[in-house]
Amino acid sequence: MIFQETETIELKRILNDSVERAIVAFLNSQGGAIYIGVEDDGKVIGVDKIDETLKRIADVITTQILPNPQDLIELGTKFVDGKQVIEIKVAKGKALYYIKKYGRSANGCYIRIGTSNRSMTEEQIERNYAEYLAVPKPTLTTEIAPRQDLTFRVFKIYLDSKGINYNESNFYENYNFKTLDGRFNFLAYALSDQFDISIKVAKFAGNDKRSEFMYRKEFGGCCLLKTIDDVISYIESSVNIVRSYFDGKPQRRDEFLLDKDSVREAWINACVHNDYSTHLGPSIYLYADHLEVFSYGNALKNITKEKFLKGISSPINPELAKICMRLEYVEESGKGINTIVGKYGEEVFEFEDTYLQVNIPYNKKALSDEIGTVNGTVNGTVNKTEKSVLELLSANTNITVAELMQKTGKAERTVKRALASLKEKGLIERVGSDKTGCWKVL
Repeated sequence: MIFQETETIELKRILNDSVERAIVAFLNSQGGAIYIGVEDDGKVIGVDKIDETLKRIADVITTQILPNPQDLIELGTKFVDGKQVIEIKVAKGKALYYIKKYGRSANGCYIRIGTSNRSMTEEQIERNYAEYLAVPKPTLTTEIAPRQDLTFRVFKIYLDSKGINYNESNFYENYNFKTLDGRFNFLAYALSDQFDISIKVAKFAGNDKRSEFMYRKEFGGCCLLKTIDDVISYIESSVNIVRSYFDGKPQRRDEFLLDKDSVREAWINACVHNDYSTHLGPSIYLYADHLEVFSYGNALKNITKEKFLKGISSPINPELAKICMRLEYVEESGKGINTIVGKYGEEVFEFEDTYLQVNIPYNKKALSDEIGTVNGTVNGTVNKTEKSVLELLSANTNITVAELMQKTGKAERTVKRALASLKEKGLIERVGSDKTGCWKVL
């Protein structure tokens, strides 16, 4: 394969900050490909730490560029002249893309001109963004579902559980599940048994995404309502730890890491009001000092910030919100926003044109190396290492000792001692043999 820089091909010797500019430039132009491990003259030198470099690029794509371009980028490798080269294939974008830390400015917005990535002028930025806003966005009822073999077994179970009657003969019409030409729409897809947009919970060791990545747990592959419940159940059982103690009074006092009602309301709002035209789902990120609920879409498109924070709703997906209201997931009164603001204040909301972020701080009283109660089970105390091991086991019951060592940064002896201690306290047990079995978090 012969490499040569063109309007659609960029060559890079090593990975550096300029890759962000190149990706953004291709997104804002006609697309292209970036090859890392190739000199400007086309000589292949390869990439040594291939896995590490791929991870760094993936982090740039998912955390450093807005709007999230993940579905427009294909990341892979090629074996050329006996060396590994990284290939980043970028499709033409659907919006105005920019580097997150610089915003929509000349430092953040780039375009491809010849073989160069040039900063966009303020006039270009304003014109491109205005054109993007002027394009009618598909809604859940107008966008065609990516597949048409949909079934609704789980959704009907939810309807039955609330005593909501439905007629099979006009079921699709009553719930507005079809487009004018008779095909299933995205609303039907979201509530079907086949809904497979990935919804994730990811954990980082520090206070932001630049810190060490610990694990990611994927949810989805089923009706959105069940996914909402599965994530809430996971947060309540595996994340929202509680410290119990006595302060001289006969009653035991519990200090939860998170306010259960606020997290639930923030998560349901994120799922119901996420802009699914991006084909990306909402997410929860866990950090050392806070939990972040992230969803796509402009929450202030048809409403002021002041009205939003007072609980006055202007849903991105009115049809989905209406169904969730009937199933008592959300209330028209805006109680959810009022619950969060009442507990944590308005400052936990971060508004952008393309996303909404809710940053819920942890209760410092529950952030201790010695925690009296873990997830409601009083079984003695766990130290910091045991706490980390317990979180990792909750996310992946098949995790190995070697993987635990890598994630926690602890020696084999320390990890095995933590596992033995957690078993002794009745918090975990081993199911099956050491080689073929798995862990069970109690």
